[in-house]
Amino acid sequence: MAKIRKMYPHADTPVCLDLMKLIETQSADTLNAWVYEYTVQNYLPVYLKYAQTDIMSIYLKHMKYYTEGKVSLKEYKPVIKQCRESVKGIGNPQEEIAARAICTAVSVPSVPASAFGFLLYGAMSTAYENAGLSQKDETCLKLAEEELAHALQDLRAHAKENEANPVKVKWGC
Repeated sequence: MAKIRKMYPHADTPVCLDLMKLIETQSADTLNAWVYEYTVQNYLPVYLKYAQTDIMSIYLKHMKYYTEGKVSLKEYKPVIKQCRESVKGIGNPQEEIAARAICTAVSVPSVPASAFGFLLYGAMSTAYENAGLSQKDETCLKLAEEELAHALQDLRAHAKENEANPVKVKWGC
């Protein structure tokens, strides 16, 4: 059995570099809305397939409240912390990787670089969902890169040109 990766390991690939460049051009509002929508459509279904609870749906609902201006960042930050804590101890790898993608997405309002990080988890979640956990590493990495290309295409479709206040990102990769 191949080693199970929680996160796509090659942040220096062309698709990853293109994602980072595009993220840097978008406002927090645009990124938050896109990340929420993309996560709900692409990573939440994988989580729900394996999870015993729908707690990640609740965290995403709180993210939606934040993006709609219904709660302040100060009120929202404890949700981010709770989400991170809830991932600890998940035994099923497919559930855990999808949960990590979701929790990283939930943190985007506080940490804009997470708009890239959630995709690194999500790409592996999608790869394992499509190939299974026992597939060769090369196959899973190829599928993960295809998911990143899909995310890039989706972000390009939602991106706004010449945003007045693009996010300030400190890349840790």
